[in-house]
Parts: sequence; structure tokens; C-alpha cells
Amino acid sequence: MEKQYWIDNSKERKWSDGKGRVSVKWVSWRGRHWADMRIMRRTDEGYVHSAKGFRLTTKQLRELLPVLHEMLDHIDNQEEEEKRQAESIED
Repeated sequence: MEKQYWIDNSKERKWSDGKGRVSVKWVSWRGRHWADMRIMRRTDEGYVHSAKGFRLTTKQLRELLPVLHEMLDHIDNQEEEEKRQAESIED
């Protein structure tokens, strides 16, 4: 069983220009449920799984969610600070 939840073109230089897509799927494998996150590489026939990725258990995924929120908050704060500093230099 596999269910695609999100896919987007990779922004990493190596995989940009449509060479790779970032994929997040729910997969059932060996009797367990996993969140599968990986790069799908482009071939002549379309996009196929690459070895560049990882799987998380449902427990790991639940533990990761608040960490991702915290990380995004820190990134947003840093970007806002950098923007303010750039604006103050221009003035």
C-alpha cells in the first residue's frame, strides 16, 4: 500500500530543473506503517524512487512534528531579523 501526500520539485541544485522531485508518502511495508520521504529521480519513463531518502515510524513522525514547527519559527525569526538589518543598512 502506498499513498502520495505531497510532491514538489527539488530546490537543491543537484536535483533542480526537474531532475528530481521531493516525495512524501504513506507506505505499508513489512506489516508496519511508515512516512516515506525521498527524492524521486527523473528517467525517460518518468520519476522513480532513488536511494536518497528515509522512512519514519508513526512514533518518530509524531515526535518530529513539534520539532519542525519550532525549526520553522526559528527560521522565520532569523529571516525577519536579516530583512530588518538589510533595511537599516539601506537607510
